[in-house]
Amino acid sequence: MAIVLIDVSAFSKDWFRRIIKQLGKSSGVRFLFTDQEKYLREVGGVVPLATFLKEMKNKGRRIDVPSADVQELMDNLGKHATWIANAKVCDDPHLFAITTLGRGKYIFTDEKRLAKCRGCMVPVKADICGFKTIRSEAVYKKHRSKVFKA
Repeated sequence: MAIVLIDVSAFSKDWFRRIIKQLGKSSGVRFLFTDQEKYLREVGGVVPLATFLKEMKNKGRRIDVPSADVQELMDNLGKHATWIANAKVCDDPHLFAITTLGRGKYIFTDEKRLAKCRGCMVPVKADICGFKTIRSEAVYKKHRSKVFKA
């Protein structure tokens, strides 16, 4: 079973709109969610994504990560020296927290900064970097078999 997180930045991209249909049809894919304030606000601003995640919950294919746990990890990341030193690229602690706590393996995103931040953090806090970022259809095609086998 693959556990994935959808960043709102991916949802507006043509490549992702094609892929989300495949992901939605596969019973082996689970989707991360939290009602932590920042993520909830972002998802709420993209009605098709909010609708999709609600549908996945109704189908039993959504993993809800407790907001208090997400917030605690976000707060801890915000105090980490490497995170602070790389603040220009490390500006999405909620995505790291949701994926870490929910044991996600993939983040679908259009954010280049997310991958750069992950690169900065791996040497000092690898436990929060156990995911791959999928930022294009080409990258998705490289990981597709793993996503559906996981």
